[in-house]
Amino acid sequence: MKNWIRHFIYFVLLIILVVLSIIVGKLSARYFSIELRPNYLYFILSFVIFTCIGFVLGMEHFYKQLKKHGKWHINLPKLLLIGLPAFYLSLANLIIFSYIDFLNNTIGAPLVYLYQSSGGGYVSLFQLIFGLTLITGFYREDKELNPYHDSNFNSSL
Repeated sequence: MKNWIRHFIYFVLLIILVVLSIIVGKLSARYFSIELRPNYLYFILSFVIFTCIGFVLGMEHFYKQLKKHGKWHINLPKLLLIGLPAFYLSLANLIIFSYIDFLNNTIGAPLVYLYQSSGGGYVSLFQLIFGLTLITGFYREDKELNPYHDSNFNSSL
């Protein structure tokens, strides 16, 4: 029964986050149509919402890791090869619309090209991938507990 409740909570969190993303998207579009410039707060809110969706999708993995015993480890190849590029691509809106020439001409140049050729639909996807990679990039090695060795027991007999 706990499994059903846990997954129902995940589902409710996903629905809430999706509804929030729709609201933020509509507010951002309305602001842009009135002011004719983007609002960075909406970009940041979108980043946080879609990253949280990735977190919720990876909560089952994290929950299983919490049940294990042992030291926490970092999956460095996963974080560097998937997480870092996903983070870079998920910040495209902030970098492109910052109107800072240094950013747009250096680290933003590939993003501008990708944004122009795709319409920017990839940004939310990479925000989600970033959140999922971040929460699944940590794990525990499951070590068997030795019932005869308790680290809290002082065997000075």
